[in-house]
Amino acid sequence: MIRATILLSALILMVPGGAWAFSYVMLSDEALLQQSEGVARMRVLEAVPAADGDRETVYRLQRIEQFKGAALEAHVALALPGTHDAPSLNFVVAGVPRLVPGGEVLLFFSRRPDGTLQAQQLSLGVFGRIRADNGAEYYVRDLEGSAEYPGRGFTLQYHAPRAPAAFEDWIRRRVAGHKADADYLRTAVRSNQLAKYTFSVFGFSTPGPGRWFQFDSGSTLPWTDRPGGQASGGNSAQQLQQALAAWTNDPGSRIFLSYAGTQASSPVCSSSSDPGCFTGHVLWNDPNNEIEGSFSCSIGGVLGIGGSLAFSNGQSFNGQTWYPRARARVVIQDGAGCFMAEAGGANGAELLAHEIGHTLAFGHSCGDSASPTCGSSSVLNQAIMRAFAHGGGRGATLGADDLAGAAEAYPPLGDATPPTVPTSLTASAAGQTSISLGWAASTDTGGSGLAGYRVERCQGPSCSNFQQVATPTTNSALDSGLTAGATYRYRVRAVDGAGNFSAYSNIAQLLLPPLPCATPCLFRNSFE
Repeated sequence: MIRATILLSALILMVPGGAWAFSYVMLSDEALLQQSEGVARMRVLEAVPAADGDRETVYRLQRIEQFKGAALEAHVALALPGTHDAPSLNFVVAGVPRLVPGGEVLLFFSRRPDGTLQAQQLSLGVFGRIRADNGAEYYVRDLEGSAEYPGRGFTLQYHAPRAPAAFEDWIRRRVAGHKADADYLRTAVRSNQLAKYTFSVFGFSTPGPGRWFQFDSGSTLPWTDRPGGQASGGNSAQQLQQALAAWTNDPGSRIFLSYAGTQASSPVCSSSSDPGCFTGHVLWNDPNNEIEGSFSCSIGGVLGIGGSLAFSNGQSFNGQTWYPRARARVVIQDGAGCFMAEAGGANGAELLAHEIGHTLAFGHSCGDSASPTCGSSSVLNQAIMRAFAHGGGRGATLGADDLAGAAEAYPPLGDATPPTVPTSLTASAAGQTSISLGWAASTDTGGSGLAGYRVERCQGPSCSNFQQVATPTTNSALDSGLTAGATYRYRVRAVDGAGNFSAYSNIAQLLLPPLPCATPCLFRNSFE
């Protein structure tokens, strides 16, 4: 299994609601300001509870200070794509955060006819105000789960945190028509300095695996698209078919997608019995204005969003609970045709294959805050599901990590019996920075044979955020490079040749001894 050491924690990053994601090309603050109807600093008061089938969350905000646009009322409503608390059927748009009551945001917005605000260019127009562990305050954007496509080089600086007072002053000067340099960007601030916030501005739903169970019986998911295609996008229907074929033609997984022609709107899916739940649909040119603003190849912006619904009634598969997927859907932004037509339509095929990967419940292999860096592995870097798109004519070509992820979530028919559970897991110190692990071996009766084990670790006496750290083929492992004096917890599961996983073993916990004190030994517990 290729890159099995990170696959389950990176590529298969799914949520028990609909996991959506959006793709973008970074634009400058000047372009964002010019596109926006208004800019204001707001306090988040509450989120209005969503109902099953809703596609957006409405937040109540309190205006603190307004910098641009017609005067807002003291309390306003903001609509963002995705839902989080519907009873049984949610959308969660990766890259569009859940706003937490009590947090402050700087919002670049436009208004709907009913007065509800929309964030300009989705998350690109939402800045949370945080206090980092370096003691300073910043405006930051949370783009976890979103995918960036290469833009113009100078726009890379706009990933940087912003000094609040200087950023707000720049906005005031530009609104007044004065020239102003972008002296508020703090490009020297390292990401680890922003790791700890004194309060939470952004929140995301708890990750959990999702899949389309219909593929197990050989059913094919039919995809349609809105008539007319993407404006100036070349042969967008052909690009869609190339993207569907990339996933379907993989012989190592059971993913079956087909093109079923045009249809004016997305099918209805409000319960698991609705025929429209087992469908996929592409809306060209954002006809319902779900993405405020437009894309421009010279400026940037959001290219599109894609994902699927998921029901909250989990089902067991390979010894794990998965959440059934429903109604796949991709929305391509108006103006994105210039990007899609590049390289003879290959960029459009890559974009669609990436977004369809999200509808299949795959997250990013690398490149966002929930996955490794793409520079850490050439295998991850070649995945179509990496957070940073390739462009340059690659087209709808899956990488080795994409294929491995597909085989994990949708293994071929044959051996569907998982191995037995590893038992009697123990952990013992093997020096001051290493831990030796051992367990009773698993067996496999499904026919594909036992392939090995997946060892997971977390740090802390009550931690639960396990991450995969080893893939031994025998019933023992040595974990090195640890921190003396720290507590570590471990669990293990077995995997067979068909990709079936056992349930987890018992958890083994160990406190490593501290390093010996230097001479003279001062300031450990007062004086020694």
